[in-house]
Amino acid sequence: MPPLDKGTISELTQLQRQRGFQYFAGLQIMLNRGQLRFATLADGAEQVRCWIITDDSRRNAQARRLDGLPWQALPGKPKAKTLTGSQAAWPIGASRIEKTDTILFTEGGPDLLAAATFAAFELKEPWETVCMIGAGLRIPEEALSLFADKTVFLFAHNDSAGIAAARRWHGQLTEAGAEVTALCSDTPGFDLNDALTAGETISFH
Repeated sequence: MPPLDKGTISELTQLQRQRGFQYFAGLQIMLNRGQLRFATLADGAEQVRCWIITDDSRRNAQARRLDGLPWQALPGKPKAKTLTGSQAAWPIGASRIEKTDTILFTEGGPDLLAAATFAAFELKEPWETVCMIGAGLRIPEEALSLFADKTVFLFAHNDSAGIAAARRWHGQLTEAGAEVTALCSDTPGFDLNDALTAGETISFH
């Protein structure tokens, strides 16, 4: 794990604008909970500032360039880079959910931040956010027991991979004893971040 920091106000503002969020509060909550951090990482010969999703367990961490560009030195130039040593299938945020009943379950870092941005103003009950960092992953058996008796709102991407992932995770979480509600934008290709920035209405009822 590289040295992590909480970023500067200008970097948080840059991330807010990049993701299209109207409010700053969700990012601040993620900072306070240790699920959002910043770092300077190498992208080939270039040193770049990144935003990183992780949690206090440090079992998993994924970085994206703060300038919004893909990783230039990685094959295929992906948008996200899972940090070396990460347990990629571990749900980021799962280490926090023991004492909270309401869980917002997302796919990918942008939706993790989007869920917190939404919940900061729309949810009155205590909540936590959890993120899987790839649609092809399964929730590990040792993590599933943490979701027993939880109310889980699962935000699916409206594409074939996202819907397949949501169905897989829905089945796993339900078997583990969670009450799961899956939510998905009606717009093809949209994820939660897209839906929020487009002004779509999201309801838990």
